[in-house]
Amino acid sequence: GSFTGLRISAGVVQGLAFGADLPVVPVSTLAALSLEGFQKTGRNNWLAALDARMGEIYMGGYSVNKIEGRYEIEALIAECVVKPELLSSFSTQFEGVGSGWCYADVLTQLLPNAPEHILTDLAPRAACIAELALL
Repeated sequence: GSFTGLRISAGVVQGLAFGADLPVVPVSTLAALSLEGFQKTGRNNWLAALDARMGEIYMGGYSVNKIEGRYEIEALIAECVVKPELLSSFSTQFEGVGSGWCYADVLTQLLPNAPEHILTDLAPRAACIAELALL
């Protein structure tokens, strides 16, 4: 399955990096989705959610800015796996990004106002992942 494949891939990368004396930089898919949303719309606050199947989502909330040509990203909500209906209301207004917004009916009720953008079809681009790796 995908979990086993990811574990094997991570082990191979760590082994190659160790042998070549190179660093490995972890980059969150949810953060990369938030950066992608920012680049598409210019909106700062993003609730990134990926469908984890079985009625759950992988979720994280981020604030994204571009200052002096460099991106800054701050985690506002820690990444977690959760059933959307178990979440409590958010005090921050977020835009939505990722396949987990298939639960938009539940997620939008948790926000102070309806999001202007819900981008369910975005996937993190390699450029966004590279930008975050530089931070």
